[in-house]
Formats: sequence, C-alpha cells, structure tokens
Amino acid sequence: MKRNRIKELYRLAYIDLMTGVSNRNSYEQHLKKLRKHPELLQGLSVLSADLNGLKEINDRYGHYYGDEAIRHIVSSIKIILNLNDRIFRIGGDEFICFIKNGDYSKVTHLREIINYNDRKCQYHLSASIGFVNYNSRIHKNIDMLIRECDSLMYADKKRQC
Repeated sequence: MKRNRIKELYRLAYIDLMTGVSNRNSYEQHLKKLRKHPELLQGLSVLSADLNGLKEINDRYGHYYGDEAIRHIVSSIKIILNLNDRIFRIGGDEFICFIKNGDYSKVTHLREIINYNDRKCQYHLSASIGFVNYNSRIHKNIDMLIRECDSLMYADKKRQC
C-alpha cells in the first residue's frame, strides 16, 4: 500500500495530469542533472514547441477544445520521439523535448503530423517550433542551448503570425 501511495505522489509531483508527459517540476529536476553532468549534452538536441492560437480556440470553442488541442500537440510530438527522448510540458501550451541524436527532419515531420491532425479538428492547429543540436563550441551549458532553441521558436512564431 505504501509503495502505491509513493507512486501516486510521484505522479502528482512530476507528471502533467492532462497530457501524461513530464511537467515543469520534472523539467527543473532534469535541468539540474544536465547542469551537474554537462557530458550528457553530447549528442543532445532540444526541440521547443508552442501552440499557436490557443486563446482563440478557448474563446471561440471553449476550454474543452483548447485542452484537446494541447493533447493533439503532445500526441504529435510523441510520434517523432524515440523511447529515450523526453518531453516536458513547461507551461500551458509550451513544451520542450530533449532528443538524443536528433536532426532537423524531426521538425518537418512534426509539422506534417500537426497538419494531419488539424484536418480532424474544427479549428486550425499549428505550433511554433525551435530546434537546436548541441555544439560544444557554441553552447557552454544547457541554459545556452535552451535559450537558442527558444529564440528560434519565437522567430518561428513571428513568421507564422
């Protein structure tokens, strides 16, 4: 009984209940690990994604459909990931993924999947995406890698809006 309670508390602390992916607490713990062990950055790629137009979906169709849009994005991201890759929901409609040995084709594939999912919805579904491969000459630490990825994601958002 005690073991089940510990598992439940862990789930509540580290898993996003709506999407089933790791939450912000888990993300912060993972960042601590990457800061402490920078050798883990070798071969790491970071993908950040932000759902476009969530407020409009919520305002026009209701929060049920906004939540559905968030779940669509998560299911789309999961399709491009491998078993050892990690996805975190770090904000309402913001996600960050740590991908081992990733390449930019994952971004193209993700956009195709989101567009396919969009055909199933009564609203337009899109995401702004940033993607960066770790380069020891450019990125001194995980924070620099994430900042660059976020910058690319926001640039993508400006292009789309």
